[in-house]
Amino acid sequence: MLLQRKKIQKKKVSLVLSSGGARGIAHIAVIEELESRGYEICSVAGTSMGAFIGGVYASGNLEPFKKWMYSLKTREIIKLIDFSFSSNGLVKGERIFQELANLFPDQPIEEMPIPYVAISTDIINNKEVVHDKGSLFHAMRASISIPTFFKPLQNDDNLLVDGGLLNPVPVDRVKRFKDDLLFVVNVETLNRDPEFSAFYNRDLHAAKKSSTSPLKFLGMPGYLQLVNKTIGIMLSRLSDLTIEKYKPDLLMEINRELFGTYDFHKYHEIMEVGKAHAKVYIDRWEKSKKK
Repeated sequence: MLLQRKKIQKKKVSLVLSSGGARGIAHIAVIEELESRGYEICSVAGTSMGAFIGGVYASGNLEPFKKWMYSLKTREIIKLIDFSFSSNGLVKGERIFQELANLFPDQPIEEMPIPYVAISTDIINNKEVVHDKGSLFHAMRASISIPTFFKPLQNDDNLLVDGGLLNPVPVDRVKRFKDDLLFVVNVETLNRDPEFSAFYNRDLHAAKKSSTSPLKFLGMPGYLQLVNKTIGIMLSRLSDLTIEKYKPDLLMEINRELFGTYDFHKYHEIMEVGKAHAKVYIDRWEKSKKK
């Protein structure tokens, strides 16, 4: 009589990815670490860069996107910045999606292999907008529209900007399943886990000195730094309050001071930071469950 092997049941995860600009590249490393350990990501909700990376992943296109990202040089990143210099935003935000369309086609969110939600903010009607159907690219573009940097996205009578203004960590919007685990990745925090103190002391200096920011190279106005810092403090506090309310099974935090919002040229370093944090957090959580 042949022995039948039991099918190993993967642990299902509903994953929430925070806003955070370039820091959100770390979301890729976290997703890869989860998959390498046998977790099944059954749904994704994200805001801003979390919505962008989450959308690429949920549509099944993370690998070609990562390959493309790793091929970019600083000059090529600069070329993706399509300036508008209008009164409501410095960058059009169209060129990046034209490039994205060369990697994979736009598709309806409701037809994607993994349930997905993106968050934006309607500044005309002062409300949160939940994108769970319709064009993926439209949802991503709306969610990443950082005020003063990207032009808002016009949508009928709505004017959509970054979802982080109202919901930087959309724990309340992710689709849940029976017996799933709620995992949150927050790259907006100002909290510092003591276990990472040596890591931060070493890499914070290195990250700041590694290379010149494309925005600095282009002579971007200094007020962007002030606006970014101001919004960052607000997002950090709002994220902490949201997470405290919904209490995820696992919270992975990466301090926002490690990288700037526009440090996309540091994708190698951000990926390494994301990988290191994911390993420690998941190791710690798995050990706690074995006790």
